Amino acid sequence: MTEQPFFDPWPEPEEHEHDQPEYDIPWMPPRHVVGVTVPLDVEIFTGPDVVVRATRARAFSRGLEIEVEAWVRPGATRPVDDVAHGWEQQEPRFGVRLADGTRLGHRPPHGPPDEDAGPSTLAQTGGQGDALRSSRSWWLHPFPDGDALELVVRWDHLGVPESAASLPLAPLREAGTREHVLWDPPPPPGADGVGWFAYAPMSGAAYGSSLAITWDDDEDEEARERADEEE
Repeated sequence: MTEQPFFDPWPEPEEHEHDQPEYDIPWMPPRHVVGVTVPLDVEIFTGPDVVVRATRARAFSRGLEIEVEAWVRPGATRPVDDVAHGWEQQEPRFGVRLADGTRLGHRPPHGPPDEDAGPSTLAQTGGQGDALRSSRSWWLHPFPDGDALELVVRWDHLGVPESAASLPLAPLREAGTREHVLWDPPPPPGADGVGWFAYAPMSGAAYGSSLAITWDDDEDEEARERADEEE
């Protein structure tokens, strides 16, 4: 053994004009809170070639993150035949139906929001895998009311019809009360004059029923025009 350090030193960091601002964004899981992980074993669809299950949830007081996994039997995969819409074929569609009948995730990405469905949003927060096994996580905000919700999947490319399973909410709601708040949250968007527009989820990144966006007095007219064009 020598006294020479094992690791070489890090290179000098490059200079950046501005650091990325940090905000507490409600339609994403809070980054100052440790949620409570709850194992799930919810069968959404089981066929001879494809199985889709909800396997885990992370419960927070303000929302719920749900992980959905898909398995495909070796030899049952099919090549993507439309590169422009490959995402439609590579993974199942996923959505939820709340206790009051509200649907989230039912619209194709990049489509208009459902303005009649209330303030709830469903956003994909992560994903990994390959052709035989994949997982996707979804953030549901706020924590839904009612005794249960429905998890809904469909995967036309691999012959999975629209299928649904019930997810009881009582144990998840109780778990959310045991979240661990590490420290004070960062400020919400708009606290520094930037406004909610720059951080509001776009259709496709988040499947929102509707979002109430308020303008700051000092936001320019160009931002308003961009928002009008995207509606």
